[in-house]
Amino acid sequence: MNPAAIGKRIGRIFSGRGFFSGKSNKPSTYAERFDLTDHGVILPDLADFPECRQIQQVPSLRNADAVTAPMAAALNGCDVAGFEASLKSLQAQLIGLDAFNAAETTILQTQMKNIRSMGVSYIQHKAQRETTKRDDLPKSAAYESLVEDGVFASQVDTSRIRAHLESSINELVAQEPPELCDPSQGYDRSRMIFPADDAVLFEELHKAFAPGSLLSAASKYHRVPDLDFKHACLHICAPTDTHYTQTLQDCQTTSRLVGLHFDPKPVMKVILYLNDVTPDTGPFCFFPKSHRWRFSELEMVVAKGNSTGNYLNTPEHRRVALSFPQILRKNAILGRMVPDGSPLSAKLLQAEKEYTSDFANCMLFDAGHGFHRGGICKTGLRINLQIALK
Repeated sequence: MNPAAIGKRIGRIFSGRGFFSGKSNKPSTYAERFDLTDHGVILPDLADFPECRQIQQVPSLRNADAVTAPMAAALNGCDVAGFEASLKSLQAQLIGLDAFNAAETTILQTQMKNIRSMGVSYIQHKAQRETTKRDDLPKSAAYESLVEDGVFASQVDTSRIRAHLESSINELVAQEPPELCDPSQGYDRSRMIFPADDAVLFEELHKAFAPGSLLSAASKYHRVPDLDFKHACLHICAPTDTHYTQTLQDCQTTSRLVGLHFDPKPVMKVILYLNDVTPDTGPFCFFPKSHRWRFSELEMVVAKGNSTGNYLNTPEHRRVALSFPQILRKNAILGRMVPDGSPLSAKLLQAEKEYTSDFANCMLFDAGHGFHRGGICKTGLRINLQIALK
């Protein structure tokens, strides 16, 4: 079913005002999953980042609410056409300010394209979750942990998987990393593997995940038809890596929370360690219960689109992003924007949980809603598979 049809089919379900504000008389099932309202976390405003204060600002829109209110209403009502129309209106008004050169106009168009894509993905998943129960699947420890904390950590046997991938691992370890990892490159050293290209690997993954019924738990939690492996990214993390600095890459300001993010699409993922991982070798870190934190729909959806549509890695990119109304200046890759020593930094650092291999080597988690980071090595290597489910 196409996005427009989904919107028409379930629009009435989400017609109550203020989906995330609690104003609706009868909150939707999807709204109720975000039940933690007193978490105290506020997504940073790009305009507060030090290197943004020296950029010549684009004139503000005269009536930002006239643009953002229809966008919020469209998300609340699962109205794809309305969301797209409001984005076109915003883009036209920003271009109408006559403040961008040709390169900046292209940046703006790319950012808008990605915001649209993330909005459609969000509406589709919202519709799917509202209409799919998965009561046919049994509850399990993995399922209960996903519901409560957004992550399930366990130990699985990776010996056969590691042996099968040994030659690829050796090739990546020997590979000369880039001096600076460009946003288009993904990770410094990685290899994407699809089921059609390596059936043996995915057969072994099925065997490893079967004892904990991980795929079943993820399907029941995500409330979708049976999930399976979409692809696996073999990733080697090393102290020379720079992938986690891609956003705001040319800036000097950094943060103890660098790398903290939530994924742009509503996806379930697995991190599977293939070697011993200590606190110094870049362990996966998750913020338990963050998948239940309630934010404005508009703020979160646009933050996701901004994170892939504009890496803010040149003054021109930041100038374009700063032209947006305040609620649209947030970013899903937020860690570097949280100032050290701030109350928000202290709150997030206290909430962060580190997963080393002596505790668990397999972490199934809600990547699209839960705050997480990892792969920031001080010494040694972290050899892992990052597995996306579809």
